[in-house]
Amino acid sequence: MRTRVIEASDHIDRDRPWSDHTEKVLSVLRTAHNAGRLRDHGAIEALSSLASAATERVQQSFFAAAEAIQKELPIDLRIVLLASDMPDEVAIVHGFTTRAAGAVESVERDLAERQAAAGGATDMETAVAEVIAATTRFGDAVKGLMA
Repeated sequence: MRTRVIEASDHIDRDRPWSDHTEKVLSVLRTAHNAGRLRDHGAIEALSSLASAATERVQQSFFAAAEAIQKELPIDLRIVLLASDMPDEVAIVHGFTTRAAGAVESVERDLAERQAAAGGATDMETAVAEVIAATTRFGDAVKGLMA
């Protein structure tokens, strides 16, 4: 349980509800999937399953576990924690966060590779550069007329 808490802790915002975390991640990944950028084709289904298996309490349990692993608890309290729903809820959070992080990283890699294949510039960067060049040419033309 300690390892799972440590690995997932950086991916969770204590101040946001668990449903907000899961909905935003799934929304981003669906958009990436529809754009053909998500390489992990099973991610959305797996993450949806994990999200639906969890309740809002799962985040509270996760942070309670995070606090518990920082203390040296007596054996009887450790047994109580391990016998509760906490290990299952930590496993859900860990499973969701690690799978989501991997899927988002694959989308980022895909975007970087496509950008590199396109010569390193995105369409927006190219458009901005062309507008700046056209503005400069226009300014030079106006100066030429004034001279």
